[in-house]
Amino acid sequence: MQFELEFIKALQSISNGFLNFIASAISFLGEQYMLIIMAAIIYFIIDKEFGEVFCFTTLLSNVMNGVLKLLFNRTRPFVKDPDVKNLKESTATGSSFPSGHSQGASAMYFSVAYHYKKKLFWIIASIIVFLVMFSRIYLGAHYPTDTIAGCAFGLVFCFLGPWLYSKFSKTPEQKLIFFSAICLIILPFVFIYLPKDRAEVLLRRDFYTGYACILAVGPTVYIENKITRFDTEGVPLLMRILRCVIAIVIVLAIYFGLVTLWPNKIIILDMIRYFALLFVGIGIYPLIFRNTALFRAKKKEEKATE
Repeated sequence: MQFELEFIKALQSISNGFLNFIASAISFLGEQYMLIIMAAIIYFIIDKEFGEVFCFTTLLSNVMNGVLKLLFNRTRPFVKDPDVKNLKESTATGSSFPSGHSQGASAMYFSVAYHYKKKLFWIIASIIVFLVMFSRIYLGAHYPTDTIAGCAFGLVFCFLGPWLYSKFSKTPEQKLIFFSAICLIILPFVFIYLPKDRAEVLLRRDFYTGYACILAVGPTVYIENKITRFDTEGVPLLMRILRCVIAIVIVLAIYFGLVTLWPNKIIILDMIRYFALLFVGIGIYPLIFRNTALFRAKKKEEKATE
């Protein structure tokens, strides 16, 4: 651990405003906002079926990262050694191991590479994940071993997620049962790690908000598969882009809107906020607008006359 601390301090010895900005920008590639953007683009524009798998894989990885953080409960490097600077405080809360940004980036970008099975995608994904890992070390948020473990866990979930989904989620009913089973398996941790006081809230927040998202996925996917049933084929590209932009706006409006209505240090309210943004943004929004040009695919005869 001492070697890792010395490595971080050596990196930070050349820190300046420009490098801090670059590192923060790269770190953003592993944050939840990037996950929202990628999930919306895949789900609403490119391939809805892959969008479901992508959401499941990344959200499962996210909630399990929270479980692992609680189990290992490793102190952040800037807490362990005051000479290590915390260069981005807003993204360095909770435990240190494994790195949530590294695991999130690994699950996100390697999931895309694994789905499309193209060498170029794997190369690009590897570069992005490495840069995110390096940025988290430079920012003083994680030890190198935190980022390596995060990358490894994310890679495991990029293979495990699609396999589980293909095996147990062939019909809307199976999907609902499958997500319910996942939630039940994780449920004991909800009570085991329930915060005892406000000082523990930040340590537990990522796990509980991730669990709220997993809770929302089951009914959301069921509503879409059973009732809405929109498609990414047959809808003009401009309409697909527009519906994606609207979805992102809705999700961000719920996210920031509910923050202004109640404190973000009360876990049950945080869970409601995350449940709502996923359930409304991916489930209710397409349901309401399913018969509009945003979601209605052109019929074969309409395509033939063009």
